[in-house]
Amino acid sequence: MRIARLTGVLAVLAAALATAPPLAAQPRVEHLDGGQPWEGDRPAQRKRVEVTNGEPVLLRDGPGGQYAIVATAAPEEKLLIVARLGSWYAVETDPGQTGWVSSERVKELDPDVHFIVDPRRYHRERSFAFTPVTGLYSAEAQSNSAVIGGRLGYYLTDRYEVEAGIGFTRVHRDRDLVEDLFDLQLEEWDYQVFQYQANMNVHIVTGRRLSPFVTGGIGTATSNSKTELAWNAGTGMIFYFKPDTGARIELRNYHFEAGNAFTRRTTNNIEAAIGITFLY
Repeated sequence: MRIARLTGVLAVLAAALATAPPLAAQPRVEHLDGGQPWEGDRPAQRKRVEVTNGEPVLLRDGPGGQYAIVATAAPEEKLLIVARLGSWYAVETDPGQTGWVSSERVKELDPDVHFIVDPRRYHRERSFAFTPVTGLYSAEAQSNSAVIGGRLGYYLTDRYEVEAGIGFTRVHRDRDLVEDLFDLQLEEWDYQVFQYQANMNVHIVTGRRLSPFVTGGIGTATSNSKTELAWNAGTGMIFYFKPDTGARIELRNYHFEAGNAFTRRTTNNIEAAIGITFLY
């Protein structure tokens, strides 16, 4: 009896499988010779580039001039695009050789064919980034005040970003021992500080939602109508919760000299700031 029931169940399953629609075809993932998957935007259909400048071009093992040469392509040869990453194309030649070529050495054909963005990567090259910021400013580790400001950056590449910044804070310190030309006296400090800087940000991880970076630059600090040359260095990270919007946090040290003509001192002022970055 049990064998008969089992036979009936198997017959029903076989009939269901025979009448079920076929599974949807899975997208094919192209692989490099080393077995690593291609990264970058994928062409929606067959899309090609043509070698220009009348000279052979080098195909490399990765998207950059530091990778090993794996093949060459002749002038005016047409190559099939497999993927695009930044300013480099992953291509395939007619004999089936694969490699990466710089966009400066080829031109795109088939303009009606567009790329499908790789959901694993975010390309920010040639994008502007605007970030209003606010946070805390510690003047010589002796007083804390609020700071407001903004950053305007431009991504030269996905890794390197140039940035201009501005900040404002009001510093108040209790009575402090101040030396003038003739005597020592106690003074209360209460002044405004304007910071202007030109920075270079180096993003340690590129193309991902979380983008840690190190930063440094030079600028000026103005307080009590006196302007001092200042340099700064720091670190931070941006978490992009949308492709063009992210939350930014950073810690920066401003280093400059301050004081009058008789008492000059070097100051280190720490700024901890948060903001929202918008890409354009």
